[in-house]
Amino acid sequence: MGSKTVQKVVGFVVFGLGLGLFGWFVTLFLRASVEVQTSILALFGVVIAGIITHISAKKRDIQARQFQEKRAVYEDFMTLIFDVLAGQKAKELGRQPVGEKKLASRMLEFKRKLIIWADARSIEMWNEIEVNMGQVLQGADPYEMLQMWDAFMRQMRSDLGMDDRKLPQGALIDMLLTPEDMGKVGRSSS
Repeated sequence: MGSKTVQKVVGFVVFGLGLGLFGWFVTLFLRASVEVQTSILALFGVVIAGIITHISAKKRDIQARQFQEKRAVYEDFMTLIFDVLAGQKAKELGRQPVGEKKLASRMLEFKRKLIIWADARSIEMWNEIEVNMGQVLQGADPYEMLQMWDAFMRQMRSDLGMDDRKLPQGALIDMLLTPEDMGKVGRSSS
């Protein structure tokens, strides 16, 4: 006999024994007094409630850990955005901006973490941003990229449980822009 056949036979035997034990338990349960039946049902309810509580607590722990990791990833993105914008300002002021190699390295690290911790929609949006980045660099409307960044920031906040429905389009990216450019992001596509 092959090992699969032995496994099947053992499986049937174990199943048969389990079914027999269950039938025996049901028979004993039905023959027992009402007080014993009530006690058994109460014990069964306590065990089931304990299992459900344990599973719920474990899920909450996992969600809390994921939230912490996501928050760190999204904070890295915001720091990167601030560094890019500060680099533009440094160039205007004749100062040395953050090096492109360092920014590229940080971007790769951000993407690695994004793959691990972000939800599917955040990853899809980031891929759209990267595809469209080339078009913006070739002379397309720069406000389109800022709109995408604003949408990505909204998605990040949504992934962290924030509700931005009452926040106007472009409001998040406006916080990073100069007063002259504020308000242009939400209107540029119209």
